[in-house]
Amino acid sequence: PTRSGATRYMSFKQIQEADAGLPFSPDFKDTRVPSLKQTLRLLRSLGCRLNLELKTDGEDVPTLVQQTLACCAAEGFGKADLLVSSFDHDALALVRQAEADLPIGLLYWQNAPDWQQKAKALKASTLHMDYKSFAPDLITQAKAAGLGTFAYTVNELADAQALLDAGLNGLISDDPELLMSALC
Repeated sequence: PTRSGATRYMSFKQIQEADAGLPFSPDFKDTRVPSLKQTLRLLRSLGCRLNLELKTDGEDVPTLVQQTLACCAAEGFGKADLLVSSFDHDALALVRQAEADLPIGLLYWQNAPDWQQKAKALKASTLHMDYKSFAPDLITQAKAAGLGTFAYTVNELADAQALLDAGLNGLISDDPELLMSALC
């Protein structure tokens, strides 16, 4: 069955039973949402690193952080291949308390006056922002503060190229194949 609505109101079983592909295309019929463990195992088999975004949205944040970090550790993901990012900076503080050396990324919708103070307080590794908010001078400031820079959600080649030319470290996209084919 296909489902709609917020996943926070669904059980894990309901999420896994839902057809996640059919709403996008008949070609993706019967595509299921994998668990975090399944995803981590696939990424490990492919030799990939992971930027894992914690989406808290009213959840039991301490439990979410603890279980997520435990699952990642059990699958062999750590400071060399895992970056935990979130708009919820309190959740990132819990990550930092649990894992002193794990890279974390501050997510913002737009340039915020407190990003440098937050980055320093949380010992963040990266700054993530909507691509429309990442002006070249902000990329320069972030790099001067010792942070990597990632922009989301970049789906046009011209935008990607302009950001990379300005020194951006990474792109988050709904269409990575398009960007990789043109930029790699």
